[in-house]
Amino acid sequence: MPILLVCVVLLCQHVKANTSITSTTYQIAEADRTLAADSNNELTGSEFDKVLTGFNLPEIELKEGQVVSNVLKVYNNRNEAVKFTVDIVAPGGWKILNDVNEVFESPIGDTIYIPVILVPNKLLEGRTEVIINAFLLDEDSYQIANNYFTLRTVKSTSWNISVEPGNRLYFKNGQETIDFNYNIQNTGNYQQDIFLENKTIKGDLVILDTNGNELDDPYLNMNLKSRKDTTLYYKASTIIGAERNSRSISINNYKPGFNEYYKKYTLYINSSEPNTLGSGSYKQGNKVDFIRLPNEAKVTPYGISTLPLVVEGNVQNVLDENSFMSLNMRGFKQISQDASLAYFTQINYVRNYYSSEFLDNSPWYIGYFDKKKTLEVGQVNGNIIGINSFGKGVKASYTLSDRHKAGAFFTRSPKLFSDVRNEAYGGYYTFTMNEYAKVTARFGRQISEVGGLNIDSYSLLPSFSLFKKHNIRLIGVATSRSTVGDPTQGYLVGGNYSSIFLKKKLRFSLGSRYNDRNFGSGAFSRFNVNQRSSYTINQKWELYLTNNYQDNTTYNRTTNEELYQQIFFFNNLVFSTVKKKGTYQYGAYYDFRDYLNTEVHSRGLSFRYSTNNYAKNFLATIFTRAGYSLPVGAESGKDFFNFQLSSLVRYRVWNFTARYNLGTLSDAFLYDNRLDNTTPQNVRLSVQNQYQFKNEHLLLRSSVVYNYGNTFQNHRVGFFPELFYFSNSGWRFSINASYNYNSSKYGAVYSDIAAPGNNIDDASRSTNNNLAIGASVRKEFGVPVPFVKKKSGSIYFVSFYDINGNGIKESDEPPIENVVLRVGTDEVLTNKKGEAALMNVPMESFLFNVIPLENEMGWFPNVDDSIQVFGNSVYYVPFVRGVKVYGEVVLERQKIAVADTTKKFDLSRIKITATNDKVYHTLTDIDGKYEFYIPNGDYVISMDESILGSKYKLSRNNMPVTLKTSQDGVYVSFYIVEKKKKVIIKEF
Repeated sequence: MPILLVCVVLLCQHVKANTSITSTTYQIAEADRTLAADSNNELTGSEFDKVLTGFNLPEIELKEGQVVSNVLKVYNNRNEAVKFTVDIVAPGGWKILNDVNEVFESPIGDTIYIPVILVPNKLLEGRTEVIINAFLLDEDSYQIANNYFTLRTVKSTSWNISVEPGNRLYFKNGQETIDFNYNIQNTGNYQQDIFLENKTIKGDLVILDTNGNELDDPYLNMNLKSRKDTTLYYKASTIIGAERNSRSISINNYKPGFNEYYKKYTLYINSSEPNTLGSGSYKQGNKVDFIRLPNEAKVTPYGISTLPLVVEGNVQNVLDENSFMSLNMRGFKQISQDASLAYFTQINYVRNYYSSEFLDNSPWYIGYFDKKKTLEVGQVNGNIIGINSFGKGVKASYTLSDRHKAGAFFTRSPKLFSDVRNEAYGGYYTFTMNEYAKVTARFGRQISEVGGLNIDSYSLLPSFSLFKKHNIRLIGVATSRSTVGDPTQGYLVGGNYSSIFLKKKLRFSLGSRYNDRNFGSGAFSRFNVNQRSSYTINQKWELYLTNNYQDNTTYNRTTNEELYQQIFFFNNLVFSTVKKKGTYQYGAYYDFRDYLNTEVHSRGLSFRYSTNNYAKNFLATIFTRAGYSLPVGAESGKDFFNFQLSSLVRYRVWNFTARYNLGTLSDAFLYDNRLDNTTPQNVRLSVQNQYQFKNEHLLLRSSVVYNYGNTFQNHRVGFFPELFYFSNSGWRFSINASYNYNSSKYGAVYSDIAAPGNNIDDASRSTNNNLAIGASVRKEFGVPVPFVKKKSGSIYFVSFYDINGNGIKESDEPPIENVVLRVGTDEVLTNKKGEAALMNVPMESFLFNVIPLENEMGWFPNVDDSIQVFGNSVYYVPFVRGVKVYGEVVLERQKIAVADTTKKFDLSRIKITATNDKVYHTLTDIDGKYEFYIPNGDYVISMDESILGSKYKLSRNNMPVTLKTSQDGVYVSFYIVEKKKKVIIKEF
């Protein structure tokens, strides 16, 4: 109430300071009754009315917590004073601070100003208008005038999503699920429908309900009233750590008996207004990271002064006369945050005696990359359209500035320094005007020793974006080819356009290219157009349309004579929908092919279904297509039926695939003359399995493949097992075999037995089989760089309860498991022995943070906030007992005899904070009492004063305390005093 009175006084002062007389909507003849002009606020009424009225503000936007104030202007339209009262009509429950019995008197020819003040009981929801009427009544209670103003509320759409216990959660050792929840609060001013989606990108995180059951539907619709909230409780489960043979393991990264891999699983919580598309819809999201840490991690694989190298050797056809061996070596080195080095080579051995040929023809590559420049040596490609620019050579680029970038290359093949058959060189320049437009110019020249062929290529590739939604890329290339005679000119032109329309519902892309017969080496002319578009019908249905047209004509390089033409025109329309049980796609296609002067028209329908369950490691998909193919000009004139079926099922460590074809899409007519009564059919079945033995060092990967074709009654069976052995030191060995069996009746088609009237089954069957054995070995090394000083070391952590306080672990001091140790940005987790290790850490100073995942009940890590790495060292992480800080919040109210002293005040959830370099929080209970443990040190204990408002004050805050090991506890209390009030007691 005192605040409202202050508002009234301020309003009255504002009115006196800003008074102005407004003109009426009609002409007043008398000069002494002329009003000052105000075109924005006109008085209303007629010349016969006693008074003219108007509100200073005809319309007011109502906001939450706002006191509505306006000014009623009353002009005396008579030659005598007018007395009246004002009756304000507002919605029920609103407080009207005007006195309905107060009598106002308007002097002759003058205007008076009456403040109107309303206190709404709550904010109206959504877009609402409220009419506030003012009725003027004379002394006999007859209405002499009325007016009104409008209150308008603007729909405010907003909500917040907060995650507890935080947005970064860690798995403990052996833990598979984490409890978490997120709170959604409607901060808008009306009842809101909210559409929620729990989304994981990689599908390796499973969201469960509180009973441990996987959510059938990642979507949720909810409705929240304004200023209300709700909390959703879930569990997050990972697929790592499941029982043996439940999931496949990586044969390149597996290391038995070690938990040394960092893994982060991310859950995206997306929310939006349902049934609303476009940029105007409100959206809110949050992200939760679930992190699984290793007990031992490497900051760099082999240290800063080493080069990582993966060596993999394979031997094929062991015990065969044509054995073959290859040695593949590759590596990648992150030199700094902005610079990296990549390298590889492969050496192949095919002879049983020494020859330098295997070194001369072996591919190799070294590439250096940073923000400003690149340098590549070895097997490189100039990427020049129209010429052959691939071979061994050198390639470099340099960024001159944000707008200018240039590069060049030189290649020779098959060798760099001798026996050259082809040589190429060239370069490029890119000019970036801004983030929406850039252009690249390229030049290249090819010199071929064979035939004396020389080709020059000039290309221009501009790209730009219009209005941030229309992307256009163009290409133009001109070539000049010369041999013995005059040069021949050729060209290639093309472009691509993509954009998004209809409030992001329609995505469209169109591209085309054409090159004439003289382009490049002059072997062919080509024209193609492709289009792809998608349209979002609603939240569950999408439409996809794909069209592709190609026209290729091939010429004789010597005579330039046209050899043959090929035309392909493929069209596919698909309707896709996502349901609880999976994804369904319904389609139709039309395919036209003109190959070797034979036209084939194919058309039909298609269907695809896919589903998955990541918790059970199950995935299944099936695709079928059926239609008719008509070979134009075939003697039979038949429209051949064709049918295709393919499926994939993946369950745990098993993969099953199946494929069946009936008829052919383009070649059915080829069998018409010889096998008029035979419809071609093909079947392919395969089974793959990865078996993990109880001995975690052994793993067997095997597959069986079966193929059948009825045209030649062909049966083919293949069996491909491979046994791996993984050592603790990182070596991987394997031995593999492949057995193939083939049985067919090819002679039934190409012999006289196939003549009419003969029985094909009588033809002799041919069979063959072969067995091949191979082996492989793989190891990752760190190759020391000569003459480079060692610049990294390893830290071995020991976390424990430091009972005697000496900072060193004694035999009787228990270790602490599940403690996150963060050095810079790298993290490890202590094991059951309280141990963890961080290997190959650069010799620098890092920020150090300790995060216990268990409630240590008043024990705190006694460590510095930074760590310096000098080399290999043991770093102790002692936990010491903290000091209990406890107290209470005391409320001292003003003692008034008539006040109700029986009511107990709720003093809970008041935040108490202890601050030094770190911050510790706790909350009070209903009686205002609190306690918490914090480490030794100097602190400032404070209470959150924002809860007091203007009615109360805190006698003292921000109290310094010193906590010592010798103390068991420190008592700190806060006194809240109610401000003095003026009390008037009336006796009745």
